[in-house]
Amino acid sequence: MVMRRKLTAFLALSCLGCLLNAQQITSSQVSTFKNSLHSARQDADHIDRLLRLGEYYINRPGEKKVDIDSAFYFLDMARQSNVVLKSRGMQGRIFLLLSQLYRESQKKDLGRQYVEKAIAVFENGRFPSLLGDAYIELNQYYYVHDLIDIKFKIAAVKNAVSAYHAAGNLQREAYALQLQGDLLCNSKNSEEAIQVLKMSLELYRRSGRMDVQGVYDLIGTSYHDMGNYREALRYGLMALNTADKLHDDTSGLTSTIYNRIAITLYSLKEYTKALGYFKRSFAIGERNGDIETIFLAGTNLSSCLNAADKPLEQLRFLKYLEKKYQRPGNAVFSVMITRGFLGTYIKLKQFGMGGKYCDQLINMVTINKNNLSIGVLRNSYISISLFYTASGQYKKAVPFLQAFKKITPAYPIMNVSQSYELEWFKIDQAAKRYPSAIRHYMTYKTYQDSLYTEQNTKEIRYLEAQFESDKKSNELKLKDQHIGMLKQQQFVQTIRVAHADLIKNLTLGGIVLLFIFAGILYWLYHNKQLTNKIILSKNELLEKTLSEKNSLILEKEWLLKEVHHRVKNNLQTVVSLLESQAIYLKNDALHAIESSQHRIYAMSLIHQKLYQSEDIKTLEMKSYLAEFLSYLAESFDSRGKIFFVVNIEPIELGIAQAIPLALIINEAVTNSIKHAFPGMTAGTISVSMSRIGNDITVVLADNGIGIGDVTNINDGASLGIQLMQGLCGDLEATITFENLSGTKIILTFALESIFETAGFI
Repeated sequence: MVMRRKLTAFLALSCLGCLLNAQQITSSQVSTFKNSLHSARQDADHIDRLLRLGEYYINRPGEKKVDIDSAFYFLDMARQSNVVLKSRGMQGRIFLLLSQLYRESQKKDLGRQYVEKAIAVFENGRFPSLLGDAYIELNQYYYVHDLIDIKFKIAAVKNAVSAYHAAGNLQREAYALQLQGDLLCNSKNSEEAIQVLKMSLELYRRSGRMDVQGVYDLIGTSYHDMGNYREALRYGLMALNTADKLHDDTSGLTSTIYNRIAITLYSLKEYTKALGYFKRSFAIGERNGDIETIFLAGTNLSSCLNAADKPLEQLRFLKYLEKKYQRPGNAVFSVMITRGFLGTYIKLKQFGMGGKYCDQLINMVTINKNNLSIGVLRNSYISISLFYTASGQYKKAVPFLQAFKKITPAYPIMNVSQSYELEWFKIDQAAKRYPSAIRHYMTYKTYQDSLYTEQNTKEIRYLEAQFESDKKSNELKLKDQHIGMLKQQQFVQTIRVAHADLIKNLTLGGIVLLFIFAGILYWLYHNKQLTNKIILSKNELLEKTLSEKNSLILEKEWLLKEVHHRVKNNLQTVVSLLESQAIYLKNDALHAIESSQHRIYAMSLIHQKLYQSEDIKTLEMKSYLAEFLSYLAESFDSRGKIFFVVNIEPIELGIAQAIPLALIINEAVTNSIKHAFPGMTAGTISVSMSRIGNDITVVLADNGIGIGDVTNINDGASLGIQLMQGLCGDLEATITFENLSGTKIILTFALESIFETAGFI
């Protein structure tokens, strides 16, 4: 649930300064231009100097009154001089600069009149480049977030493209196409945007322009909007690589590139990598004092911390952001920060505080609905519905999911569509609409699995590896160039010293000594070159060997992950089939189906955790049991009646121990939920797991009616107890039953080596 920022404003502001005249004067030239006005004749050159001085003050940073007054002064002098000269071209340039000046002075009605006058002057075909500049200025008078205005913006920019094409001005035509592609991307015409942006890229290349990172970034953004995250990441990394080559690591554009790469990684659920890119974007904003970038990257970083299950870190960061920086006037950032706090308290299950921020978010969205982008509205509706389902208020979530659906395009937006389907699954499950719940859950799994195919993951990792390789290659080239320059300087210095020595030592003995010295140097240099070649050859061989070994290891890990993935999918399918069948069963048959579902889900969840984990050999039991126990509680609808006390130490088990232990816990907890509290009385079930040395102790207890006579537990034991005792054999564990104030089951076993369980010993 992160937010993207378009480049339209950035492109317009950064390029308008160079649109009107390619030779914009610098601050050091201002005095020279002013002095030349006193002796200059009232001709075209004189008016040109006046216009360039006016342009200089218009394009100075900020909107200071002294700059605005200076600009008006020089433009008025140019107007008076042109009364005599009567040049239509100069008249059009004056109108165009006045339009820009009035617009920056917040007098947009006057500005609009002057740009229309400029267009009327240039439309005779004699000034095609200036006509293109005028249409670019005209596009500034429409709003990018207005559905009607954006059509006029695109039309104006298209006219600019045609004008620059007629003038044969490749760079201006490329820029106008880039701006058109950005606007198409804003209006969700992603396929057309990609075509236009690739045309812009080709023109930039033909004109010799190298700083095309902005075009790569926009192409990546368009692919992201289409759900093609592989291409989005590829173009995002190309943009970053281009910025690195140009040593552009501090600008707002570079911050935007980092932000969008992070968004793509976020959409792929690569949260750890996304955090790194969001932090770089945020750091650039802080270095530049750019409040908009700080809050854009900061709110996205907050969302990523939430998705990475780091709510406390997210809460600390949001408090730091609000304490250090004053919020900008843009309502979008207030919505994003409020949504960040809401997500934090949902994760922490502090629904009292969460309710406060949920009400604030609903109020903000209602008031500012027309000023928020569709993406921000979609994510806000999902956040609100997530709070209501998490807090058990399922009916309140429905209107916001319906509002989400109303503004969502026909094609799925993977990262938010997953959340939409999962929320409906929870609502239908709570309402016992099982067929509908299954449909939503299967759609959710389809979206989720589409992001984790082996081919996609391999290609994405390959792109990242290729980017890092290119980056290191560029660094090595720069180092080689630097070393070459140093060697050249050293060589020149050596020649100078030798020349001075030659002048001072004209004797034959001095010349002989110089040749001997040169011979020694050559011999040392030659030996050094041979040594360097040997070392380089050995290093290449070592790198090749290490690369081959790493490739084999990675291939094995991918194969193991694929096995876990397919096993998990098959088990999930079985669970879904059992759930569909359960609708038509009753009594003992239904209970048997439900028990089988829980056992299969326990194993399926293990395989899911393993294939999503970086380490596929072990399972972290704390997070696994928390999710599994939550599933059991929801399956029996025990929330508010039975309370779970969970105390699991961070222990990692191999799959050979994790599966039997999970099945034992399933049997014990299921038995407590079903039989320990007759008459729907309230009760408590506690689950703890601790480690001392190499010994693991698991205690499963409830304060219910008890299990019966524990002295004869083995006589006529139920299927569940027989299953637990049989699984203890797999674990080589001891199990004891106690019946004091409820049932207490104590399980102890030794932690096996991961390598032994994996079959390596």
